[in-house]
Amino acid sequence: MKSLASRLFFGLLVLIFCFFSCNRQDDDIPEPIDPKTQPYVYHFEYDGHPNVANTGQVVRNLIVQDFEILVKGLASPGATPVSFEDLYKYYENDAQTIEGPTLTQTDLPLVFETLRDISPVRDLKQRVNGPNAEQVHADMAHWCNTIADYSQDDSKLGTYEVYIEESTGYDMLQMFKLTGLGAAMLEHGLYVYFRYVENDYNDSIVWFPGATELYYTWMEHHWDEAFGYYGTARNFHDFSDEELVDFENGGNYKDNFDIDDRIDFKTEYNYHFARMAAQRDIDSKTGTDFSRAVYDAFYEGRVAIVEKNYDLMIAKKPIILDNWEKIIAATAIHHLNAVIEQMSQLENDPQTSPELFYHHWAAMYKFTEMFRYNYENRFVQYQEVLDTKYKTSDVPFPKAVVDDPMKAETYTQSLLEVRTMIKDIFQFAEQDILAW
Repeated sequence: MKSLASRLFFGLLVLIFCFFSCNRQDDDIPEPIDPKTQPYVYHFEYDGHPNVANTGQVVRNLIVQDFEILVKGLASPGATPVSFEDLYKYYENDAQTIEGPTLTQTDLPLVFETLRDISPVRDLKQRVNGPNAEQVHADMAHWCNTIADYSQDDSKLGTYEVYIEESTGYDMLQMFKLTGLGAAMLEHGLYVYFRYVENDYNDSIVWFPGATELYYTWMEHHWDEAFGYYGTARNFHDFSDEELVDFENGGNYKDNFDIDDRIDFKTEYNYHFARMAAQRDIDSKTGTDFSRAVYDAFYEGRVAIVEKNYDLMIAKKPIILDNWEKIIAATAIHHLNAVIEQMSQLENDPQTSPELFYHHWAAMYKFTEMFRYNYENRFVQYQEVLDTKYKTSDVPFPKAVVDDPMKAETYTQSLLEVRTMIKDIFQFAEQDILAW
């Protein structure tokens, strides 16, 4: 009886399955959902035309990234020397986008093989303005010239020393990269585009002689340009934090916007600030969510602009500024912690390579310096920190610690004072600053 009952039960299941399977119509199969129609996907239109245009910001993110790829390549075995012009064109190229294929590769074909295909009239220098511009111009030229000179030296080429300034220990790759992010992108995005965005015209689309296919208002456009400098993919919530930070294995991009088996750098790729936000969130012990806070505020503010809800748009600005600045502050702490750790290793083991110490010192310095480019900067003591805490009489530059590791103890105390200062200003939790 038990066997018969089992057979009867199985037969009943088969009949039920056949009933529903055989009666299912093709109309019952759900259609693929266009991601652009979903909430919180950064896609907007005017009269049926997509009207988010921030190609210049995408190109500048890629310029910085390609420069880093190129210079890191000089430290690899088999590297070949480069000229000053090979490097400096990533900063100044007569306001034209550099030619040739991008050095940024993906595991899917690219919609745009070259940066010039994305936008033809872009370099970094044309977006460096303000009181620090002349010093930035001189520094960028100096670093490019020094790296090019070092690449002619067989003892440096193929090693990390090709981009470490011999007299100071400055990591010139980090210096160039982070100056580009700060002076060319953060300042221009926040001060020029974002600061007065509520005063922009929003009643009709932009028009001027010779311009075609401009379907955005000035308010929409300036908001989108700041969003472009922050550098997130349009379907941002389709990424986990772990994917965002996995640049080495391609986790930071997906074919999830146009769905065409290709990667579009304009819509499907996450860049520098977006990736570092995710890394700080991963490392946080209190569950920070800088990534979501910035992206959602950008999205909700853009919706508010379309709906002409200016009070809501204005309310989203401080959320973006607060969290973007916290990302920078937390990243400065991350590198400060690493500097302390590396100094301990240098002090205890004379055979320790100073490569990581140089890397983190330059990043600590430049992320702290980056506060100067935010017009709502809360860390008003940043210049004092740069001049008296990071550069001291005993340690005027990082190589001083490498030359005499015994200086690490006093210098560590100086850095711990800075960490506490940043913690208090941004109201970070103790467990977070230790974890970062």
